[in-house]
Amino acid sequence: MIYANIRKALNYIIAIHVPIAGLSILPLIFNKPLLLFPIHIVIMELIIDPACSLLFERQQDLEDVMTNPPRAVNSRMFKGWDILRSILQGGLIMMVAMSVYYIQSDSEDSENKARTLTYLMLVWGNIALIFADLGMGNAQSIKFYIKRKSTWFILLGATVFSVAITQFQFLRQIFHFTHLTSVEFMIPLLGSTFIFLIVSIWNRIATNRARI
Repeated sequence: MIYANIRKALNYIIAIHVPIAGLSILPLIFNKPLLLFPIHIVIMELIIDPACSLLFERQQDLEDVMTNPPRAVNSRMFKGWDILRSILQGGLIMMVAMSVYYIQSDSEDSENKARTLTYLMLVWGNIALIFADLGMGNAQSIKFYIKRKSTWFILLGATVFSVAITQFQFLRQIFHFTHLTSVEFMIPLLGSTFIFLIVSIWNRIATNRARI
């Protein structure tokens, strides 16, 4: 199980850094205002690192772990398909986040509104990816991490952070964000739900194919 947990952690690390890199570079390529500042990336890393240490690397055995076929002795830990899957998962988050950004940046609202919604989409897309990859499409695995204090610690931290950076003026100034209404908060939540469903279905299909 340690081997599987390390693979999941590597998959997650690669995947989540794809949208971070993309959101940093693409606005410049398309002559759009800078989206991510150093402080935004630092905060993301403060979410990513605990997720790897507290969730992926310490995940418990699933009930069906003994039904999985043994890995070959000479098999590599991370194959080309694993890297591609990570890139595609990260690309999905980036696509959803960039869609929010470009739709919002073309509206009459401010540049900071587009940055705020896109960054929250990145934060909650990250949360969606964490739980989708933890479960690997297996609904039974939910009970292994939904009861853990570390899971709720990360969820609570992301929620408090999302509310604080949009509701307190001094934080909005530091992050170059703006105030969001309760309806606008639904945009990143709906987007992250979409990401969770797509990645969960994807992982389920991949897991079933690996057992054939």
